[in-house]
Amino acid sequence: MPEPLIVTLGDVLALSLITPPEGLQAESAEPAETRLIVGGRAAICACWVVAAEARGRAVSARSYDRLGDLVEAELADRGVELEGPGVEGHTGVATVVRTPGARRTALTDRGVCAKLALELIQPEWFDDADVLHVSGYALVDQPSAGAVERACEIAREAGASLSVDLASADIVSPLVRERILRLQPEVVLATAAQAEAIGGIDDLGDLAVISDDGALPAIDPMGVADAFAAGFLSALAAGADEDDALDDGRLLADHCAGLDGPLP
Repeated sequence: MPEPLIVTLGDVLALSLITPPEGLQAESAEPAETRLIVGGRAAICACWVVAAEARGRAVSARSYDRLGDLVEAELADRGVELEGPGVEGHTGVATVVRTPGARRTALTDRGVCAKLALELIQPEWFDDADVLHVSGYALVDQPSAGAVERACEIAREAGASLSVDLASADIVSPLVRERILRLQPEVVLATAAQAEAIGGIDDLGDLAVISDDGALPAIDPMGVADAFAAGFLSALAAGADEDDALDDGRLLADHCAGLDGPLP
């Protein structure tokens, strides 16, 4: 049986992880640990899809600047296909400052990711997908929300299942809920906090899953929900039943929870 193809739609950008020393004082100069890696929900989830032994393809608006070249190269090294329109602007950067005690501050410049528009969507990015997995961030604003609707139309016409991940409790709103309902996804994924923030998820899709149910404590929560989604959706697409797919999702999520960073 060929490997299932999971296409993720959302942000692909660079991620700067900064770990300052304990007791950092304002206006001081101190050494810090800094890493620059691939980030964005679409990119991170696609990396975990490959770790789940499926094909992963991330779709996002792209800038062909030097940072964008670095992001594309790292995804290729990880076995992830990258598609999406080239648009004017710069590659986005998410900066995460990780202070002691698993606290973190995230500062995100989405760059060109926010410019994905309906008229830029190409059918060949989606028409061979087994699952199209959409990040909730892409449903917050236009033009990306319109691009999501068009991509879902193409994928569904080609026989793919649709999945939506709420992504963050901070972005949920009545408008996001309405947009998810309009997509009619087969699968909706959310943490318990995200599900509460949006008023419950049981009516949003055929299969509503709380991704952090029974989850292990994480060294860093980044990537854990994406790892769960990757394992769960890859297993479903390969023919597993719901219980086995949940087990596969939790296995990858628990593995991610033990890592210092969001990538496999």
